[in-house]
Amino acid sequence: MDGASPQSSGDDFRGRPLGFVGSYEHSLDDKGRLVLPAAFRPHFSEGAYLAKWQDGCLALMTEETFRRVAEEKMALARAGREIRNIARAFGAGTAVVTPSKQGRIAIPANLRRYAGLSRDIVIVGALSVVEIWDSRRWAEIDQAGDEGLAAGTDLDLSASLWPLGEADQ
Repeated sequence: MDGASPQSSGDDFRGRPLGFVGSYEHSLDDKGRLVLPAAFRPHFSEGAYLAKWQDGCLALMTEETFRRVAEEKMALARAGREIRNIARAFGAGTAVVTPSKQGRIAIPANLRRYAGLSRDIVIVGALSVVEIWDSRRWAEIDQAGDEGLAAGTDLDLSASLWPLGEADQ
């Protein structure tokens, strides 16, 4: 797998936005599969990592992004048992997936349980990763984010390596 990562200076987005953006309402089929939005497919055509993620969603990552996140978690794991347990849960809760020619990926049952995925889901471009949310949970998260933006909450993302920043610890 050598998919492009939105944070890498060597990424080749060829006219596409720099990073994963947008939200897409979809449904899981009876086999627990979803269809990736066409805008995201080129980045994952060689395969991807699907992992338990922050706030109870799943994250779909390119190999390059997964490598950075895993290295960060391994380095942090030296800090103590709690962080090692988080690193273990992250590793154990990650699956390698390869989209079909139709852009479908199968979400393992343990990851569907973790994220509380039922039938209706939302696929969200979260800049460096693609997040997969249960639609009801996403509505809550989206509303909270909208309220923060409307209130003028200043997010200086340039000062961090989000999603590798403090929130992952």
